Amino acid sequence: MSLFIRFELYSSGSRIICTETIATYNVIITIHGLAMIFMFLMPALYGGYGNFFVPIYIGGSEVVFPRTNAISYFLVPLGSVFVNSKYLFRVW
Repeated sequence: MSLFIRFELYSSGSRIICTETIATYNVIITIHGLAMIFMFLMPALYGGYGNFFVPIYIGGSEVVFPRTNAISYFLVPLGSVFVNSKYLFRVW
């Protein structure tokens, strides 16, 4: 998405999106911002750093429930696919 935004801003005037569908450009910027926050930043801060650094801070060698910890890493990409599939398939 970032490349799409950069190609659109490369020159003056709209090259990729027509002027009738300029709202599409605003939607793409919004989706890009939300995806970066909720699909990268929040899982990395709470899931990634929390699962890695908290056992080190409390002096433990491992987490209490390692399988639950492992499945949390696999559910983030799956959730991202479900959220993004809304934009690919117009169901409602």
